[in-house]
Amino acid sequence: MDYMTFIKYTIISSMLALDRKDLTQKVVEGADINEVLHDLPLFKKYIYSLYNAQYADFFVALAEIEGFLKADRLLAAHTHYYIREMRIRSYAQLLESYSSLTVNYMANSFGVSEKFY
Repeated sequence: MDYMTFIKYTIISSMLALDRKDLTQKVVEGADINEVLHDLPLFKKYIYSLYNAQYADFFVALAEIEGFLKADRLLAAHTHYYIREMRIRSYAQLLESYSSLTVNYMANSFGVSEKFY
């Protein structure tokens, strides 16, 4: 396994497994990952869109990550689970910030229709 593949796997697993505080310290501010992140624009967009609460951009990046997961022989079998859990994580992050939300506001934030929910 080359270093770039290792970094991709690290990002994929960290986004799912770490809470926001640890994700910030170990991935977003991590020197080892930031050193090569400029060579991985999709993964950079994926991390920072969730971190910066840019949910519409996050969903676009998540769809692109889904293509990566499906093409990877180790992760392909887990693609559906991973995508579902990351959607739930993004919804939870948004809901933590607000005590009451409308379905319309969530749909606009995530760049999807109200029927999607």
